Amino acid sequence: MTIMYQEQGTPPSGLYVEREVLAAPSSNGVLRDLANAHLDKWGLNGLADDALLVISELVSNAIAAAPGTPIGFRMMRWPTMLVIEVRDSSTGRVVCREADALDESGRGMWIVDQIARHWGQRPEGDGTKTVYALLDLP
Repeated sequence: MTIMYQEQGTPPSGLYVEREVLAAPSSNGVLRDLANAHLDKWGLNGLADDALLVISELVSNAIAAAPGTPIGFRMMRWPTMLVIEVRDSSTGRVVCREADALDESGRGMWIVDQIARHWGQRPEGDGTKTVYALLDLP
């Protein structure tokens, strides 16, 4: 089954968080902490491990793709799913591949693919791209 995701606007107040940070290694922890606090507030502690892993992978890719530039983070709680989005200034497409056993990197999007209901990417009108993942709510 193919699930198409198109931005539907913002969810009801309080079920949405958005930040822009500089693409630097420390930004990953900052965004994970922010997300964890909101997941707790939204009663989604049972989804936190998976969501934080997805966030870590998407943010790590954005940092690697466009270091030192702004990256955007958005997380939204919809009635049946959690939407995680990371925007960066790179125009390069994100590729999902299964890394070889001795590879030191390259597993991130494969991990996201295993956890998420669906993931994808879309070009934005300002030349940036957004990579998103949809996680089913428990």
